[in-house]
Amino acid sequence: MLKRILNIDLGEIGRQTLKGSSYSYIGVLIGFLSTAVLFPKTVNSSSNWSYNLTYNLFSVYFYFG
Repeated sequence: MLKRILNIDLGEIGRQTLKGSSYSYIGVLIGFLSTAVLFPKTVNSSSNWSYNLTYNLFSVYFYFG
């Protein structure tokens, strides 16, 4: 299908690259929606500090780990 849309012949690496890029963009979109749209609506301000603490700790852990 992609071959017909773009009218080019992609090799196996090209198809895998487009698939991987598509998955990455979909992951960014899901992450944005869950963080910016769903999270503020579902978490009240009293439990917000525990989420921020957990998020910051895991961010540091995954950055250095």
